[in-house]
Amino acid sequence: MRGPATGRTFYRLVRTNPPTGIDWLPPAKLPRKALRPASDPLAEHWNEGLSVWETLDRARQEAAVLAARHGGKSHFRYVARLDFGFYTSVECDDTIKTPLHWTLFGPTDEIIDAMTSSGARV
Repeated sequence: MRGPATGRTFYRLVRTNPPTGIDWLPPAKLPRKALRPASDPLAEHWNEGLSVWETLDRARQEAAVLAARHGGKSHFRYVARLDFGFYTSVECDDTIKTPLHWTLFGPTDEIIDAMTSSGARV
């Protein structure tokens, strides 16, 4: 269900500490093909939003899953904590059925401004 990210905390897997511009790009803007074709009803969620996790532990679990898929190596080495205040236009959606996974939609600068920590190793 899509709604405001107001007052919420999320965790995003990132490549570097501190995160760089590529860490804040949705899949559709990365230099590779989109994860899902536009005809897929979940394409917006997979291609236009930013994946985040509801807990630090769940973000670390996902990093381990990604590393296992790629022969023990993952380009995600850190977790950025995002704390959204009460004045944000960023929205979150949990329609992808993965437990504790959310997708963020909104201005990239607001999402980056919500970052309160980026040093947690995965």
